[in-house]
Amino acid sequence: MNSINLSILFLLIFPVCYSLLIFYFSFRGRKRIPIQFPASGKKVSILIAARNEEQNLRPLLLALKNQTYPKDLIEIIIADDHSEDNSLGILHSCNDIKTIEMTWQRGKKQAIAETIKIAQGEIFLFTDADCIPSNEWVSDMTSFFTNDKIKMVLGPVILTGKSIFAKLQALEFAGLIGITRISARTNNPLMANGANMAIRKETLLSLPSSYLKMEYASGDDMFTMLSVRKLYGKNAVVFSETPGSSVFTLAISSLSDFITQRIRWVSKTSGFTESYLLIFGAITLFCNLSLLILMILSLTACWALVVFFIAFGLKFLTEFPMMRNECYSTKRPGLLWMLPFLQIIYPFYVVFFTLGGLLIDVKWKGRKI
Repeated sequence: MNSINLSILFLLIFPVCYSLLIFYFSFRGRKRIPIQFPASGKKVSILIAARNEEQNLRPLLLALKNQTYPKDLIEIIIADDHSEDNSLGILHSCNDIKTIEMTWQRGKKQAIAETIKIAQGEIFLFTDADCIPSNEWVSDMTSFFTNDKIKMVLGPVILTGKSIFAKLQALEFAGLIGITRISARTNNPLMANGANMAIRKETLLSLPSSYLKMEYASGDDMFTMLSVRKLYGKNAVVFSETPGSSVFTLAISSLSDFITQRIRWVSKTSGFTESYLLIFGAITLFCNLSLLILMILSLTACWALVVFFIAFGLKFLTEFPMMRNECYSTKRPGLLWMLPFLQIIYPFYVVFFTLGGLLIDVKWKGRKI
């Protein structure tokens, strides 16, 4: 076997490592976190940052009004981050929420920081202004805090939409939530989503003042989760398994907005210092880079085609059970037919957005990030 074929075989290493990691998380994370009793008597502060969300605020506020949790134990605080539409007018028209109008500060992290300053609840619940929580959201997300060892709860976020593009996003996002779920079960959460998370007030206030890493435009969710895990240990962060703890949000309709969002997400990764997270990220990147290279080489080399199918098959077979469980648990099995296509384009996707997040400056909601 010549050196070229050995090089092609070398490209199989990272897909094998990635598949073993997913298998490890799936096997170790097959046991669910037990559901706790409702945390009755605890006041909850729902904290939201909003910018240019006039189309989404009314559905959000209606969903919050319909929560099954006692109304007298809920306070809603929304910080308007210099909206250029009628978001602020909608917020001022609601008497049962507290509105913060940002003055000189800018950005989601600054807006969230302002809501925290005036929040009175024992538990802080975070979501985004373009989300619709389930009616049991507050009850289910706060139920875990009857266990004193639990300091932070991560919750599922479900993308909705009818177009093929929206469904592809929903399937890809189901994979991200699936990895969050199974990794959290092993006490090694790989992701967190600021659209759905809860934390004790005393826990958040005990974190170092620099925990949000304001120099990064995004990442409030991940940096918070990692700080809690570092300060309180692996068992302090759990993922909620109850259907009622889900929040729903529309998939992005514009391709340019989708690209901008994903680049914004990737841009925060240079702020991660945790070894387990960096190792998983590196293996994921090099797995997809290997698949991409093998795809290109297979156009001229038979060995590359064989190795590509082996690598692709390993990745698909280890991810499929997780994807299947995630789609069925959220009652969306119809998404699975697109999984082979998503798997084929995913190496291009990962490599493009990794490079984009590190090299490209983009704008989000009219601002450079």
